[in-house]
Amino acid sequence: MRKVIVGIFSVFMLAACSTSKLTSEQKTVKHALVTQKVRQAVDGRAYTVEMNYIYPQCMASRHLDYGYTLRISGDSIYSYLPYFGRAYSVPYNGGNGLNFKGVMDYYKVTRTKKDCTDVVLGVKDDGDDYQYTMNIYDNGTVSLGVFSRNRESISFSGEMMMKEN
Repeated sequence: MRKVIVGIFSVFMLAACSTSKLTSEQKTVKHALVTQKVRQAVDGRAYTVEMNYIYPQCMASRHLDYGYTLRISGDSIYSYLPYFGRAYSVPYNGGNGLNFKGVMDYYKVTRTKKDCTDVVLGVKDDGDDYQYTMNIYDNGTVSLGVFSRNRESISFSGEMMMKEN
């Protein structure tokens, strides 16, 4: 009886393992759908990137908790990002760092590699000029560099938030 129970359990485990794996065709279709969503979001200027890691110039990299995002909506940018680093000059009240919303001065999209799109945008806030340079990969991962006139540059990495249909 024990052998029968172990045999039935083994069959169920093998069936569960075989159904959880995607076939290569299913992976290709899934990758194509994600690629299409990413490209549409970038071209339509409507996406949100959730940042997972921060890479300051003179400090160790750190994992970020949930909630640090960069959102692009039409000609507006909503930046909610932490800043660690040297500031060369800041407004009297200390400024907001990389926490602001503003209207973009420019937004340039370039397809540089087979699986990567570069986005460069500029915005002015609190008397400072920022340039956000993103490498957006077809799988939804993003690397971001923020360059400022009055602060050291800083980098982030994260993932584009995909809306489920």
